[in-house]
Amino acid sequence: METLYTKLYDKYIKLKKEKDTAMENLNRDQEKKFMNYVIASDEMIEFLRSENERLGNQVSELRSEMALFRSTKDEECIQYNKLLMEENQNNKKLQEEIERLRNLQREGRCCQARDDKVGDGAVDMPMSSQVESFSSDGTSVRKTRKRSRHSLHDRGDTITPSATKEHEHEQLNVLPNRSCKETEASDTPSDHYDLAICKRKMNNPGSDVAASCMFQELVEWVVGLKLSIIPQSRDFCISALHPSSGYSFTLTWVNNSKGEPELLYHVLALGTFERVAPEWMRDVLMFSMSMCPTFFHRVSRVIQLNH
Repeated sequence: METLYTKLYDKYIKLKKEKDTAMENLNRDQEKKFMNYVIASDEMIEFLRSENERLGNQVSELRSEMALFRSTKDEECIQYNKLLMEENQNNKKLQEEIERLRNLQREGRCCQARDDKVGDGAVDMPMSSQVESFSSDGTSVRKTRKRSRHSLHDRGDTITPSATKEHEHEQLNVLPNRSCKETEASDTPSDHYDLAICKRKMNNPGSDVAASCMFQELVEWVVGLKLSIIPQSRDFCISALHPSSGYSFTLTWVNNSKGEPELLYHVLALGTFERVAPEWMRDVLMFSMSMCPTFFHRVSRVIQLNH
């Protein structure tokens, strides 16, 4: 029995020693792993601390840059506001100057039209007194033409050659049955006849002949506007009117600094286009003759879209 106890005790001691050895090895492994974890965590903490400092410095730099950028933008905004106020003041002064020039132009046109009416009446009165009755063979008409040329030649600069041709052509039109060959045989060129016909209403408003020529009517049909000539002493001026809307403007022939002809556009009334008219229709424009088709195209487009 005692031998059995001895064997059991030895076996117990052996098992306990194995168990202690296993526990000791396990503790050693766990301690090694823990130390590795501690070292890794210390390294990570150090890295994160340095990264945090770097990011903090970067944030501070960005904040300083943002403050500098904001102050710069504030200064630019103040400067731009000053420039905007100055520009608005300049535009206001410019609009006032344009309005003043428009008023002066209207007053000058009205005064010029009255002066031209008085001048045209003084010129046409002596010419109308020279018209005689004519016979069937046209002898009296030729005598009247000859006297008209002599009287106009004596007056010098008072009457222009175009007015002489207008008067001669008006006297020729008194004969209703006169042939075209007799008209061509006269000493006045055909191109001046066309000019005289188109200008008769301006130069001789009391004439019984038709007020407008077929060329004027053709142009009115093409552009869709009623055209009339405004008598002026210095520049040639045409007034255009859109009857159904009341929109009207003038085109004046002027010469630029190089002596080239240009057109000066000036609106008289917008009519029913007052609210829908673009800005260029309200301003005073000056453009070359080559831009005339483009101008009438834009005017026609505005009329078609809004009427």
